[in-house]
Order: sequence, then C-alpha cells, then structure tokens
Amino acid sequence: MCYAGRVQGVGFRRAVAQMARTHNVRGYVKNLPNGTVELVASGGHASVAALRAEIRASFADNVTAEHADDLTPGPRSRPFFDFQICT
Repeated sequence: MCYAGRVQGVGFRRAVAQMARTHNVRGYVKNLPNGTVELVASGGHASVAALRAEIRASFADNVTAEHADDLTPGPRSRPFFDFQICT
C-alpha cells in the first residue's frame, strides 16, 4: 500500500507499526523519497482490513490518497516474521 498526504514527520510509521502489531500483521513501513509512505502488510484478510481501517480513522486528516495492490507471494518470497519500521 502507498499513502500520500502529510504522512512523513507526523509519527505515521511508528503509529502504523504499533497498529500492525496489535492486529498481528507482519511486514514493514517506510518513507519513500517522493514524500509518500509504503506499507507492506502480510496477514489474514480480516487483520489487514482492520489495520487499513484503523489507519484511515487515525490519520483521516493526514492521508489524501491510499493505493493498495493485493500481491500473492511468489515461490522465492521470504516470509515476514515481524513488523518493522524501515529507514
């Protein structure tokens, strides 16, 4: 997923990481050079949907766009074991 708006410098990554851990979602969140934030989330459909809903509710004033792609892991994909904030 990719989030645009005022999402850098406002605690977005830290808050998303905490939310992800609460919903038992694995993956990572990181700032991109173009000012957006990338979120890769792995978990059950209901858990990822709950995470997305909480992000929307918590950052409604900051997020101006959310783009999501459902990706199926390939045969060489490595599983995520936790949720990380990347720099």
